[in-house]
Amino acid sequence: KQDSNFMVILSGLAALGAIAVCVASIFKRDTLKSLYFSLLALAVVFYLLGNFFEVVSTTYDAAKVAMRISYLGVPFIPTIWFFSVREYCGKPLNNITMLLMLVVPTIFSYLAFTWESNNLLFTGIQFYGEPAISQLGFIPGPLNPYRLLYQFSINVIGILTIIYQYRHGTPRFRKQASLFLVSALLPFFTTGTF
Repeated sequence: KQDSNFMVILSGLAALGAIAVCVASIFKRDTLKSLYFSLLALAVVFYLLGNFFEVVSTTYDAAKVAMRISYLGVPFIPTIWFFSVREYCGKPLNNITMLLMLVVPTIFSYLAFTWESNNLLFTGIQFYGEPAISQLGFIPGPLNPYRLLYQFSINVIGILTIIYQYRHGTPRFRKQASLFLVSALLPFFTTGTF
């Protein structure tokens, strides 16, 4: 019981912190890099809010709504992080490429919202009904491995981009590259948990 209360408090604080970062980044937006950061912060807010609502949900329907809130952000986190990496490394993608890359997470978000009728991303969801890190257990559908492959591929390409730029970049970039590599944990974590 005490561990579950701690998780609820921790999850709520993480969501509030993400909301604060998101609001601050929106008001401070002045470059394309900060726009990517704002979009990434917004995706993380949806993920953390959904996670918080899932942890405190007491019914299956409430947990499903929480999962849907999470899926407004989860599929987009690796892609938007990758856009940030490319912009930061001085290798920005053109608008057409970015638009095409956003189609895939949009499809996965749609499939998560309509999973009962299509059974493509999930074939079922199990509700545990007791306080835990997650109230839901997902039974993967036929497209779930492709979602994971897409998201992990984006993460790996982003990390390889950072490493390449670290090795061939300016001394200023090298000092900051380690922080950017740490930021790679965010898309890996969200990909692995959903």
